[in-house]
Amino acid sequence: MGEKVIFDEDGVSVEEILPDADTAQSQDAADIFEKKWKAACLKSAISHVFTQTALSDQSREIYRAYVLEDGDAGEVTRRFGVTPEVVRQVKSRVNRMIAALVKRFEKP
Repeated sequence: MGEKVIFDEDGVSVEEILPDADTAQSQDAADIFEKKWKAACLKSAISHVFTQTALSDQSREIYRAYVLEDGDAGEVTRRFGVTPEVVRQVKSRVNRMIAALVKRFEKP
């Protein structure tokens, strides 16, 4: 078939994602492709919200510490000197921004 075309940074090739095989194998490949597509959309949306919006540096760091790094809410509040309500508000606001972008990616 020639040289492999690499699909992503994990080293997955196009041939592995979209094989010319039977239906079961094709369904597995389609599932893998869909998961990778959703992950790429999410990663892109997070990057966009972090770099292309008016999100404050503190909100970005709170979100990163609490959500992306799965931090303890109490530790995050102490670290940033904010209330638990502020942490919840940041998480909610950023999640809404990310969800809106992902929804735009999914529309044809």
